[in-house]
Amino acid sequence: MDAWTPLLKMLIAYTTIINDETIVIHGISINWFKKDGSVCGHFTLEKKWCDDRQIILSVLQRKKKGRKSDPPDPLKKSVLSSYICVRLNGYKLTDTVRSNLQKLGSKDLSDAWKTEIPLPSSASLIVHGIAGTTNIGRPSDTENYDVEFQVTQKSCELPDELFDNQEPVTCTVELIPKSEPEKRMEAALATIGNGGELVKTIVLQEPDFHIDDELQKILDHGKRKLDNKDVFVRRFNVDNESLNDSQKEAVRLALIQPFTVIQGPPGTGKTRTGACLTVLLADINREVKNKKQVLYCGPSNKSVDVIAMYLQKYKTKKMKFVRVYSDFIEELDFPIPGVESAERKFTRDIEEVQKTDIQKDSLHYLIRSHNCSFSVKIKQMYKKLKDGTLHPTLKNIRDYKALVKFAKIEVLKKMEVILCTCSASGHFILKENLDILQCVIDEAGMCFELDTLVPLVCHTPKQVVLIGDHKQLRPIVQEPRVKQLGADISLMEKYQGTAHTLSIQYRMHEEICKFPSKEFYDNQLVTDESVTTHARPIAKYIWPGKDRVPQVFCHIEGLEDTQTVKTSEGNENSRSNRIEAKEIVRVAKYLVDQRKVKPEDVAILSQYKLQCNIIHKMLQKTHPRSKFRQLSRAKVVNGTMYCCPPCDHYRKTRFQRLRERVGDGLTWDSSKMRTR
Repeated sequence: MDAWTPLLKMLIAYTTIINDETIVIHGISINWFKKDGSVCGHFTLEKKWCDDRQIILSVLQRKKKGRKSDPPDPLKKSVLSSYICVRLNGYKLTDTVRSNLQKLGSKDLSDAWKTEIPLPSSASLIVHGIAGTTNIGRPSDTENYDVEFQVTQKSCELPDELFDNQEPVTCTVELIPKSEPEKRMEAALATIGNGGELVKTIVLQEPDFHIDDELQKILDHGKRKLDNKDVFVRRFNVDNESLNDSQKEAVRLALIQPFTVIQGPPGTGKTRTGACLTVLLADINREVKNKKQVLYCGPSNKSVDVIAMYLQKYKTKKMKFVRVYSDFIEELDFPIPGVESAERKFTRDIEEVQKTDIQKDSLHYLIRSHNCSFSVKIKQMYKKLKDGTLHPTLKNIRDYKALVKFAKIEVLKKMEVILCTCSASGHFILKENLDILQCVIDEAGMCFELDTLVPLVCHTPKQVVLIGDHKQLRPIVQEPRVKQLGADISLMEKYQGTAHTLSIQYRMHEEICKFPSKEFYDNQLVTDESVTTHARPIAKYIWPGKDRVPQVFCHIEGLEDTQTVKTSEGNENSRSNRIEAKEIVRVAKYLVDQRKVKPEDVAILSQYKLQCNIIHKMLQKTHPRSKFRQLSRAKVVNGTMYCCPPCDHYRKTRFQRLRERVGDGLTWDSSKMRTR
């Protein structure tokens, strides 16, 4: 905890500023004072004014005996412990301050320069700090919110006149709230001592795991279930695909021990293995009648949606699972009439949510289905708010949100498996109403360690399984100093020495598989026979390494453009390179026009939406009736072209860049053809 706290503070400060979701309030009267050697300030905001603008300040509430504190209102923007920037414009400079400014830089700047540009008579003072509330209590107990902040950084020493002044000073205040995932990581780290014995043991990487009577009963039942040789065949022989021996061993280990790490190289079926394991864990809980639940998490919506589709194949009538999305995604599907919806700058993961396939199993749809006792009331009230017969006052909207909350609790308590992202598992409704015994975390290799702790600390499971591959994608840490200190090492990577590796892959051509197997997986990967029986591609004999090595690396240098604002073509910071795009279009035209490859058999991949849109427009000019496949990741029938952006191009050798980029990039083609 002592090691992670400063790193998390650095990371949150960096990402909060990058996200730039701020609340700016002009004309705030601030009383300045000093407290315990620190510079502090205090100001007051009218409660009704904040309610009208959906801003909440007093989130912390004192617990009363015999009941839990009320959760924060989800309609409002919480700025508890927010970062704060205070600007005092037009402050008159004293002679002392002017003298200090005159001396500033005297060693580097000539006297002539200073005389040519005289110092102004006034300036803007800027301070940064952390804001909290002082009037702890229920919002109805007060008509105002009292906000006190502590200054952590300032542009210069504040003049004594600020503190001697008895009258408040008018300033501009910019509140910079932390995101919900960041606040949940902070809470998980602060309460890690309450996470249970297993969580403490995992975090401290201690070898001995405590097994209580409840868990021992589950483990014993798992062993007996594995004695039935048909347990895998009857449940998971879908589309003539059964678990291989490596996958069965991984499931066996996960069922008989409290903590298991499963490493799944590309194409080895780690997600499918996780789905089979989840179904068996739910079966065991049902058979022992303990009324416990399984929590399946992942770092992104897409990773969880994939497992949801697998569970739709494997589930029986007895098994019940629910997909839980964030409040933001729920508001996209069911916007509350009269309430302004929040906007986000980065929505790539949200756009990839596969709503059509798993919509019927998502929580915000289930509460509106006929199986929920609150569905009729929710639909009626929503209709009245939408058509205007019920005015969207703060009270009516709160009543509507309360109905939704009670409906969610009813549905969640009936479920055996809960699917959500690691961050969403820290939502107060899930924390207070789930009874989790087993927790499976998918794509754990790309989970930030504190993100992994959110479901573990919030739900204190007694059986934990980490599934992923740290050799493919590691946690994304934007703050360079935090990354340099090792924050991009996932919890799973720390246990790589004890992981069970899935060894049979079904995705890559045998020759392509040899490279990642040797460079990343100690020659453990074995290609399944089904891959070698794939039909030969149409476009043959065009590769530099002949048909035996159907891949080519194309070195293209071009100017990379970065989008500064979000548009329909891409999010903010989405990138494009028109020179690369032209080359890709040229190769695509050659394959279609000269080699007679079907356009739908050519897939063009790029991690940037803006680049995909530019390529699409170029292809529409040359082949307006053809439909090329533009994907982020997918199995490809005949060919793939992949754009690789430069990364520290002049700092690393070609082989170093190849190891970092190609380990994942080369593996997404089962059809023997690839250009890059």
